[in-house]
Amino acid sequence: MRWNLPCFAVLLAIVLSLWLWPSVFAGKALLPLDLLWQYPPHTPPAGLGPPRNCLIGDMLYENFTWKTLLGRCPAGGEWPLWNPYVFCGHPLYATGQASTFYPFNLIFLVLSLPHAYVVFTALHLWLGGVFQYLFLRRIGVGGFGAAVGGVIFAMCGFFALRLIWPMLLGSAIWLPLMLLWIIRLSESEDFRQAAPRIAGGAVIFALPLLSGFFEIAFYAYVAAGLFTLARVWRLWRSRRSVARCAGLGGQALAVVLLAVLLAGPQLLPFLEVKDLNIRAGQLTCEEMLGAGLNAEHLLPVIVPDIFGHPAKKQTWDLRSRSWQPIQATGGSDFYYFGPMNYSANGYFIGLLPLLLAPLSLRVRGHHRLFLYLLLALSLSMAFGTWIYALFFYTVPGFDQVRTPFRWMYVASFVVASLAAIGAGHWQERLGLAATRGGRLIGIGLLVIPAGLLLILLVLLVYPDPAYQLARRALEGIPRLKSGSGFLNAWDLAGFMWANFFRFSMLALAGAAVLALGYLRKWSNRGAAMAALACFAMLAIDAGQASYRFNTHSEAAWLDRVPPAIRYLQDDAGVFRIARFGPRYVLYPNLPLLYGLHDVGGYDSILLSDYIHYLNAIEPQHRVWWNLVTSFDRASSLDSPLLSLLNIRYLLTGGEITHPDWELVFEDGMRIYRSRRERPRAFMVHRAEPAGSLDEALERIKSGSVDATVTAVVDGRPAGLSWLPRNPAAVPGKVSITRYAHCTVELATSSEQAGIVVLCDIMYPGWRVYVDGSPDELFKADGIFRGVWVPAGEHQVLFRFEPAGLRRGWIMLGCGLFILVAAAGWSRLSPRRECGPAPPAGPDGPPTASP
Repeated sequence: MRWNLPCFAVLLAIVLSLWLWPSVFAGKALLPLDLLWQYPPHTPPAGLGPPRNCLIGDMLYENFTWKTLLGRCPAGGEWPLWNPYVFCGHPLYATGQASTFYPFNLIFLVLSLPHAYVVFTALHLWLGGVFQYLFLRRIGVGGFGAAVGGVIFAMCGFFALRLIWPMLLGSAIWLPLMLLWIIRLSESEDFRQAAPRIAGGAVIFALPLLSGFFEIAFYAYVAAGLFTLARVWRLWRSRRSVARCAGLGGQALAVVLLAVLLAGPQLLPFLEVKDLNIRAGQLTCEEMLGAGLNAEHLLPVIVPDIFGHPAKKQTWDLRSRSWQPIQATGGSDFYYFGPMNYSANGYFIGLLPLLLAPLSLRVRGHHRLFLYLLLALSLSMAFGTWIYALFFYTVPGFDQVRTPFRWMYVASFVVASLAAIGAGHWQERLGLAATRGGRLIGIGLLVIPAGLLLILLVLLVYPDPAYQLARRALEGIPRLKSGSGFLNAWDLAGFMWANFFRFSMLALAGAAVLALGYLRKWSNRGAAMAALACFAMLAIDAGQASYRFNTHSEAAWLDRVPPAIRYLQDDAGVFRIARFGPRYVLYPNLPLLYGLHDVGGYDSILLSDYIHYLNAIEPQHRVWWNLVTSFDRASSLDSPLLSLLNIRYLLTGGEITHPDWELVFEDGMRIYRSRRERPRAFMVHRAEPAGSLDEALERIKSGSVDATVTAVVDGRPAGLSWLPRNPAAVPGKVSITRYAHCTVELATSSEQAGIVVLCDIMYPGWRVYVDGSPDELFKADGIFRGVWVPAGEHQVLFRFEPAGLRRGWIMLGCGLFILVAAAGWSRLSPRRECGPAPPAGPDGPPTASP
């Protein structure tokens, strides 16, 4: 079999299609839509039980809602920049994770949204595998080894358990192509002929930023930067040419600068919003390092479900020797007792790759030294060593990253590459005569998993030792005793037996494949069959570990709208909803799907001013998990700050006994309507300046300022001197004539000058126009938008026109101009022969280690 690129591309497409079969061929949606009925008022269709995997809600609660909004805005003739449905307004595009400017987002606009996810996911995993194949071939790895590295990288646990974040895939898959492009840059000494490569590299390097998962993009850039240094060192060793080394460094720098220009529309707004995030300065370096991995976290690399699995609802009963539904403490139907949640701790890459990777030590070249150094760096970062502290104090925004363990992304790439190099060595051994030492290695590989399998088969017949061991574990391990969910020792014994049985079977199969290279010499046909068996084993090993984790659901479930939601939709006014009580109802962000504006929300970036405002009503204890969910205290219902949020309806799973709130609907959840609702926009004729947000909130909260007649403003806006000294008893009228995503139009009528307060959060980039002329926009009542309006009838327009985005478009325009100029220059300039290249490996590139 020829392991060339077309063959591998087809094989990988087949493997991924089988792995994602329900959504690729059976018409399902690669979305956890069953989580719609995790909380009231949604209920499951007849015959369906609880959600399958509650851990992957981000794909529905965050990404699906963002993609829904991205589709609505162009349909309404607006850019998808602002999200008015959450947090009293939120900068949708600036946070990055909506991937607003990522080219592959067109998939979600062209295809049916629920079914676009499997296309986006499969395409990106396929591209990641192909890029890895191309990179490995370029550094001298043979076709089979490159195919092994490609399938491992595409199906590694880091990706498989994070399909819930499509923007992560969009930022992560480009790493091998980035490294490949650095090699291409190093092959040219003529800058004029290097111009197209610089332009192409800039596009590649910009895509991780445009996808919007900046943390993963940063890790990819670190790896690429170190690889550039490795290539410079290698060039110096082979040529001793300062000019050549400087040329590569200069070209790499040009790629980075041009990539920054191309990513300007996404990068500049993010740099603006990151400093407004509640996370800024929230944790110390020591607390960050505490979130790193330890030795226990590496156990799932070998046995993926050793701590349980959130989507597996059955367990093995050693007494009846049959599968039984899981019955766990607390009413749960699954076991999990890991040190982190399953997704955060999922780095399984397969047992066979872990056996192949050490064989790379027997191979010279292929940038092996660089790969081992990069593995050491990524693991030291993931484990929270002093090196992580160096990044914490020197990289802007790094103090907001709470996930050092995501450096395992780079480690997964390295292990896939080393396994590919080892697989090439193993394939060569298939054609060599077996030696006595080789036979001993082959037999030794089989003995350990075979022995473990034999012990497990004995325990299947005589399970009492397994029970006694499980009983002592429950008594001696605190986490097993308190939070595991096991009802008794038999449950734990069956759970562990099933896990280790699967491990021993896969380990035996992997060892058998590996032993083929040591036990005998194979003919060409036999070697080809062995290689194909190895490739299949790698795909099966990776696929079985994560197949059950992701949910494939019916897109039609989105059409089920509960009566409570329909009741809220029937109210055509401009209003917000909020939740009351500790019980979750209508999970944050989901109201967006139904066109409902929410005080709460769910996002990785929360504006600190808004959280400060809500904390002044009552502490928001779920902010650590990026959530604003509900108000729990009865005293909050009397807060003057609460009334400014334009809450018309309170949703609750309990009861509200307050004279200002009237029960108006009860089906799945209770809906209470405010008897004293404040409008979204209103006018006052008095103002008091405040020197800080704390001062403004305290004045309103304490009652020293009545926000219904007086605005507390930030500083001293110019129009304050025109306010009447003796305001009329009846304030001016304000009506909302149009409320869109990025624009709000008001009509005002008043006998006196006043301040119009729009109870949407103030954010850099909002502009205001009175009768078509720009006017001064200022903060009112702590966090809202205020504008001075003269007496009479006027039109007030609020429009989101962020300056950072304008500068980003200018950067993009400059970058595109440079791309076009580079393409033209390369076509018009005469070609010149470059100097002799360094010694080439089997596939053209140099093979010596850096």
